[in-house]
Amino acid sequence: MARSSAMGCCRLVLALVTAALAVIMTVLVETPVVTELPEPQGVPVAVGASLAASGGAAGAPEVAPHIGGEAARSAAPRMGSGGMFDRIASVYDSTNKWMSLGLDQFWRKTLIQECMRLEPGDKVLDLATGTADVGILAGTRLQQLGDGAAAADSVLGVDPSAEMLRRGASKVALRGLE
Repeated sequence: MARSSAMGCCRLVLALVTAALAVIMTVLVETPVVTELPEPQGVPVAVGASLAASGGAAGAPEVAPHIGGEAARSAAPRMGSGGMFDRIASVYDSTNKWMSLGLDQFWRKTLIQECMRLEPGDKVLDLATGTADVGILAGTRLQQLGDGAAAADSVLGVDPSAEMLRRGASKVALRGLE
């Protein structure tokens, strides 16, 4: 009886290791594809427009009301409100790491080192920054390119989850990238 139980455990471990190795090999063999997008011509971009609109700043663009009125908005969290990520922020980084078998770190490094092609003086807008892992890598890379100095406003992270932003800001401060 003990022998068949041990064999079952060995098979399970072998299956898990095989699946993990298959995922790792697939990612390592695959070459990331970078698609160059043309520069927009004559399209003004207002990065702070949505932030200003939510704060009610003078001159901010008008924000369209949601269908259903005020009562419907207050009854349930809006799509994209960040509420779900506020609830999982404390376990987000560790869950992301184990669910991706640690490959999330490889993907982020590949993004910064091979896809973004950062140059001294570049600015980075990290939308849906979460806990700021990509923003931190971008800021570190910009510091390396600038001989240890990068403007404090070189990277801007934006996220609808206040708790994810709080955790990201703590990580940024720990690395001295403020």
